[in-house]
Amino acid sequence: MRPSVRWDEVVAQPDTNGDLDVAAVEAGNGLADRRGEARWTTGEKTAAHGWTPSSVAADDGRPELAANTAFSSTLRPASSCTSSRPHRSLGLLQLVGMIFFMTSGGGYGLEPMLGAAGPLLTLIGLCVAPWLWALPQALMASELSTLMPEDGGFVLWVDAALGPFWGFQLGWWSFADALVDNALFPRLFSDYLSRAWPALPPPVSWLAGVVVLALCTTVNVLGVSLVGWAAVAFTLLVLAPFAIITVLGVAHTAPRAWLAGRPLAQVQWRLFLASTLWNWCGYDSCSTLAGEIRQVQHTFPRAMLLVLALTWATFTLPIAASVTVNNRWDEWRDAFWPRAADRIAGGRWLGVLFCLGGLSSAAGMLNSLIATSSRALFGMVRLRMLPQSLGALHVRYDTPWVCVLLVAFGTAAFTVLPFNLLVQMDSTLYCVKIALEFVSLALLRRRWPGRERPFRIGGGRWGLAYVVGCGLLCCTLMALLSGLWSAVAAVATALLGLALRAILVACGICGGSASPAASGSKPAEDAEENAIAQLDGEYREDDGD
Repeated sequence: MRPSVRWDEVVAQPDTNGDLDVAAVEAGNGLADRRGEARWTTGEKTAAHGWTPSSVAADDGRPELAANTAFSSTLRPASSCTSSRPHRSLGLLQLVGMIFFMTSGGGYGLEPMLGAAGPLLTLIGLCVAPWLWALPQALMASELSTLMPEDGGFVLWVDAALGPFWGFQLGWWSFADALVDNALFPRLFSDYLSRAWPALPPPVSWLAGVVVLALCTTVNVLGVSLVGWAAVAFTLLVLAPFAIITVLGVAHTAPRAWLAGRPLAQVQWRLFLASTLWNWCGYDSCSTLAGEIRQVQHTFPRAMLLVLALTWATFTLPIAASVTVNNRWDEWRDAFWPRAADRIAGGRWLGVLFCLGGLSSAAGMLNSLIATSSRALFGMVRLRMLPQSLGALHVRYDTPWVCVLLVAFGTAAFTVLPFNLLVQMDSTLYCVKIALEFVSLALLRRRWPGRERPFRIGGGRWGLAYVVGCGLLCCTLMALLSGLWSAVAAVATALLGLALRAILVACGICGGSASPAASGSKPAEDAEENAIAQLDGEYREDDGD
C-alpha cells in the first residue's frame, strides 16, 4: 500500500496574473506539527530545507498576505500525472453570476411559499431566512475559502478538521448530492420549454434537455472563465422578467395586499418552511472553485455580499409587486410566474419572457453546478482519496476534464429518476453535508485560534456561535421536513460511501484513517523524507527555469 505523505508547509507565490498560486508543496517530516497544519506565505524562506522560490512577491504590491490553509491528507505532488492545478481566472463579476445560480437562479420556485401561506408570511420568511440560514452559510464559506484558497473547498475543510475518513465521506456525499441536484435541471429545462411552446412533442423537449447537458459539459471543459461569463449572460436573462414585472406591478400595487394571507390554522407549514429553506441554500458550493478565483481573499466575500443582496431583491420585490393582482393563493403553485406576468402585462409577451428566463435559469444552474461539483472531485484527487488519473487537466484548457465528464455522465444517469424523488434525495444529502462543514468551521477555529485569516467572522465566540448554531438548527429543520425516501437515500449513500472507501483503502488508492506520519513509524518517516527530497529537487529545477 502506498503511504500517504503529510504536507506540513505550502509556500505560495504569484501566478501570471499576480495572484497567489501554489508554486511549491513541501513535505515535512511531521516533527514540527503532527496535526497537518499548513502555512501560506509570500516572500518567506522555507526553514525546513532552506530553499526560496526564485520569484516571490506580495500580491499586487500589497504587504505580505497570509492566506493560510490546512490539509491533513496528501496534496498531489507536482510529479504526478497532472499539473498542480488550474489557473486563477475568475473575477468578481463572473463569480457573482456563478454563485447566483448555485443559490437561487432567480425567483423560480417561490410560488409554493405563497400558495402555502400567503404574502404576509412569505415576505416575512424571505426577510428572516437570510439571517438565520443564508448569511451563516456565506460567512462560513468566506472564512474557510480564504483560509484554504484551493480547489476542493468543503472537502479540504472537513479533511483538515476531522481527518481523511470524514473528508472522504463528505466528498462522496457531495458527489452523490451533485448528481441528484444536477439531474433536476435538464428536466426543468424541458418543462419550461414545453410551457413556452405547448405544441412541442415531449420527445423533442426531452432531447432539448439532453442537448443542454451536453453543451454545459462542453463549456466546462473549455474553461471555468467561460462558465463564469456564461453565468453573467444567463443572470441578465433571468433578471429581466423579474425586473419588468416589478416595474409594471408597481402601478397595480396596494400595500394592504402584503398583509393578506391564510389563517394560521390553514397554513401549510411543512411546504412553507421547506420552500423557504430550500430557496436560501447553496452558498457553500462555490468554495470548491477557490483555487481558480483571482484575489480570492477580496473577491470571494464581496461576491457573497452582492449575491445575498441581489437574491433578496429578486425574491421580495416581484412578489410585492404581483400579489395585488394575483391574490388567489391557491393558484400560486410551481411555474405560476408566467400566468401572473400575463395578468399584470395584459398579454402573453411577459409570460413568454418568464419561460425564457426559466430556460436560462435551468441552463445557468446546470452549467455552474457542473463546475463546482467537478472541483469537489478534483479536490478529493489532490488529497489522494481517489485515483490520480481522475485529476488529469486538459492540456489546452487547463480544466479537470475527467472530473467534468464523470459529473456529466452521472447527471445523465440520474435524470431517469422521478422528479419528486430527486428533490427529496437532494435536500437530505445537502443537510448532512453542510452540517459537517459548520462543525469543521468551529473545530478549525479551536485548533488554529491564532492563525491569520484574510476574512474572519466577526463577533468572536458569539459570532461563531451565531453562524454555527443557526446553521446546524436550519440543517436539522430541513432534514426533518424531508420525506421518508430522502432519509432512505441518505442512509444508502452513506453505506455506499463506507464500502467504497474500504475498497479504495484495500487497493492502496486511498490512505487509511490514520496518517502514517501520526503513527511515528520509521517507514512512514522514510517515505516522507523521500518525498521531500524528490519535491525539493523538482522545485529547485523549477527555480532555475
